[in-house]
Amino acid sequence: MSETKPPKTKQKPDRQFDLVVIKMMGALALSVALLFGGGAILIYAVAGNIAIAGYENTVGTILGVHIATLMIFYAFAMFKYIVSD
Repeated sequence: MSETKPPKTKQKPDRQFDLVVIKMMGALALSVALLFGGGAILIYAVAGNIAIAGYENTVGTILGVHIATLMIFYAFAMFKYIVSD
């Protein structure tokens, strides 16, 4: 008995899946960048190395810690968005 094979059809690429994957990769890259950037700013701010011209170092420390906290929060929020999607 001879088996008949179905004809080979060329499958079209799934554009929607590609867009989702690209979106996820971009979000992951941005999340990691925010996490590392926020950590670096936090280290500099806590050490008092952020100087703003015309102000004391405590102002730079407060603003640096605030920005680092926001960056780390956004990194986790974006990672949560990736996982939940």
